[in-house]
Amino acid sequence: MEQILESNDFWNWVNVISSIITFANMVFFYIMVFGNENLLSKRPTWEQLMVKIGLLCVAFGTLLNVMIWAYPPINEIIINMGLAFIFTWGAIFHWAVVIKKRK
Repeated sequence: MEQILESNDFWNWVNVISSIITFANMVFFYIMVFGNENLLSKRPTWEQLMVKIGLLCVAFGTLLNVMIWAYPPINEIIINMGLAFIFTWGAIFHWAVVIKKRK
């Protein structure tokens, strides 16, 4: 087990899986927030732009993580894992509280 945790290949896979999960969540958020029932339509334009750019930057960064298969430092991998967990929770929470209640 110790060899697995110390191998770069294991952490590359953890990073790639975390990035794929985060990318999927960004797409989900983008669709939920800017889809048919635009949740931000009544907000100022600068807020809408800030959310769009933020979601797109995270989505693009995670997609690059997967495409270039680079081995980042362990602290970045841990951050990517945290982002995957927190955005997954956020997507589930947003779906349950905002989207499902409207139907």
